[in-house]
Amino acid sequence: MLGIVERLDVFYDGLALAGKYACDDFHDEKLGLRRWGERYGYIGSYVRQENGSNQYRFYQRRPTDGLTFVRTAINPRKSGYTHSQLKRFSSSDGEYWICAFTEAKFQRFREMSWLMKDIRRMINRHKKQFYKTNDEQKLEIFPGR
Repeated sequence: MLGIVERLDVFYDGLALAGKYACDDFHDEKLGLRRWGERYGYIGSYVRQENGSNQYRFYQRRPTDGLTFVRTAINPRKSGYTHSQLKRFSSSDGEYWICAFTEAKFQRFREMSWLMKDIRRMINRHKKQFYKTNDEQKLEIFPGR
């Protein structure tokens, strides 16, 4: 049986997986732009866990003079990506709206991830406090130990 901390970890990993599905949907929708005669665009998205944190990000991929591409990160603001940021990097209105919808999903995942990490920190802080007080009580009950 999983304890509360392990369940939080599973839920936290599930948020990263849900973000990955949203990222896959983003790329599938961008492929659908071609059916409507619009350009594919330069914005991409990715989801990863780095140092225990879920990251939901966008990047820009621009062609160089040859056949290679340069990938640069689009840095989010504190509250996430703004509509003006996404509009500036988008090559069409279709790409912009796909990015905006994906960012709305990413923002919900970010907020839930922050909440899960805060709950985990609170539990760990209370655990340390609990064990600290129990150790002090043991010392008072058994003064020779």
